[in-house]
Amino acid sequence: MVEAEQERTFPVASLTKEDLLYCVPELEAHIVALTDTDMARIADRLSDALQESYQLALSTILEGYLPIMEPSGDVDEDLV
Repeated sequence: MVEAEQERTFPVASLTKEDLLYCVPELEAHIVALTDTDMARIADRLSDALQESYQLALSTILEGYLPIMEPSGDVDEDLV
């Protein structure tokens, strides 16, 4: 990749109050009262919790999508 070239990113997640309401509709009054700061803190904690699961899921998906990867995640040297 050329040094000045920016790698394109693809968003995979976001967090809205609607997401929270879907999970716990009985807490609607509390959720509606959340501030942007509260939502940012919840999103940060969620991001931390999801990071490990994300890496495992991405590895599993790539194993099925990229034929050069073995289930262990190692590259099959015969195919490179």
